[in-house]
Amino acid sequence: MVKHIEKLVIISKQMMGEHSRMKNNYHKKEKKKVKKVKRRAETVEELANANKEIANQKEEKADVEADLVIANKEVDNQKEEKEDIEDELAATIKELVNQITLRKEALEKIEQIMHYDSLTSLPNRMMLENKLQHEINIAKDQEKKIGILFLDLDDFKPVRNTLGQLHEGEFIKAVARRLTNLIQESGIVARLGGDKFIIMVPNSESSEHVRKVANKIISAFREPFEVNQNEIYVTVSIGISVFPTDGETHGKLIKNAELAMYKAKEKGKNQSVLCTTIMKDIIRENMKLSNGLYRALERDELEVYYQPQISLDTKKIVGLEALLRWNHPVLGVVPPGKFISLAEQNGLIIPIGKWVLHTVCKQNKTWQEAGLTPIRIAVNLSIIQFQNLDIVNQINEVLEVTKLLPKYLELEITESIAMRDTKYIIDVLNTFRKLGIYISIDDFGTEFSSLQYLKLLPINRIKIPMPFIQGINVDQRDEWIIETIIVLARKMGLAVIAEGVETRQQDSFLKKRLCGEIQGYYYYKPMSAKDIEALLQKSS
Repeated sequence: MVKHIEKLVIISKQMMGEHSRMKNNYHKKEKKKVKKVKRRAETVEELANANKEIANQKEEKADVEADLVIANKEVDNQKEEKEDIEDELAATIKELVNQITLRKEALEKIEQIMHYDSLTSLPNRMMLENKLQHEINIAKDQEKKIGILFLDLDDFKPVRNTLGQLHEGEFIKAVARRLTNLIQESGIVARLGGDKFIIMVPNSESSEHVRKVANKIISAFREPFEVNQNEIYVTVSIGISVFPTDGETHGKLIKNAELAMYKAKEKGKNQSVLCTTIMKDIIRENMKLSNGLYRALERDELEVYYQPQISLDTKKIVGLEALLRWNHPVLGVVPPGKFISLAEQNGLIIPIGKWVLHTVCKQNKTWQEAGLTPIRIAVNLSIIQFQNLDIVNQINEVLEVTKLLPKYLELEITESIAMRDTKYIIDVLNTFRKLGIYISIDDFGTEFSSLQYLKLLPINRIKIPMPFIQGINVDQRDEWIIETIIVLARKMGLAVIAEGVETRQQDSFLKKRLCGEIQGYYYYKPMSAKDIEALLQKSS
């Protein structure tokens, strides 16, 4: 029994052990199942997360692809903009290059205009002065001489009339070529304008060397110039100045050479003249006069004198010529021949001329109001006054202010004025004639083409110049000229007056030729307004 029980115990223990193993196995299996389920759940979760991640990545990829499309479009746009910018930049650069080229050409053109003569392409005065000053600076250090030749063609007006305006330029260019060929590398040829040239001869050995250059030029001008299949002969007058003797600045050297040139003209033309001390003294005197002239009006230093004009028939005073005098505080009375040209050069002739017109018209009106016999007073007009476009208005204003009738004013113009610009001169003179102003032409017969202009000009009277009058009983040719002028004037219905009559023989000659009127020292010298007033009162 015990054995049976022990056996049952053993069996029971075995069964309990087996149960325990089975339980453990069950638990293990269950645990494995739980783990498997858990792993599966985790896997599912991971898969779900992975799917989410993949979905997110897909979205991100789509966004990236969208961004990439946008970026590509932006790149394409930037490429197009870049190409446009490059095109614009290329066009801008091209335009800048063109503008730089045009500006360079313009600067070159300005340089050409500023420093070279437009007709001959020779250096002009500005360029010559610059080069001359440069040579002066060198010459001062090296104690060298510099020669200046101032050239002016002789009697160029008839040459101009022969050639006409069309071929005048060709002639000037031919002169420029000849001078350039003569001088070559030894100097510089410049053109001042018109028929005036200047030649600079640097590194000159002496004044005589410069003069030899001038004489070489004079000799070369003996050969004719061929223009428009015509042979043109012309001579040249040359003035010479030498650095440093005749000036240490370009201005003085050129001025002294010009002065010497005019002296060459006075001596008979076709020659060269060296500047002298006397000439330079004249320049210094002219400078003093020119400086004083600026203050002459405001200092009341100017005075009008009057010279009576006499009728040869009645011997009575029929008119006056107004003559300007300058009462210089140091030099005394300065005649107009000494300062009028200076006034023309510095432009003072405009205010001075207006003052003279006003003074004369006012004085004439005063005499008339005092009961003196009304007479006409002649006033000379210079070329500078006549070229002033306001001259008609000026004279109108003077007549209105002074209340003088126009018929008592006579305007004298020289023949040289009449030849400057015929159409303009005729238009202005016709205006004066319509106003009732008397017009006369002075120095008749001293210029070229006198008869040609005489038939065109609306004038009332011809004045026979003093040089012809001085030839009476001296040179028969002067007498013939006087007779011709008188006959011509009478035929054309013009009055005629002789000026500069100083002898009884001259007076008698003119009366026999029916001259009409005269003025000169034989009857009366120019007088002050006070003396003239006394004379007019006596005549009245």
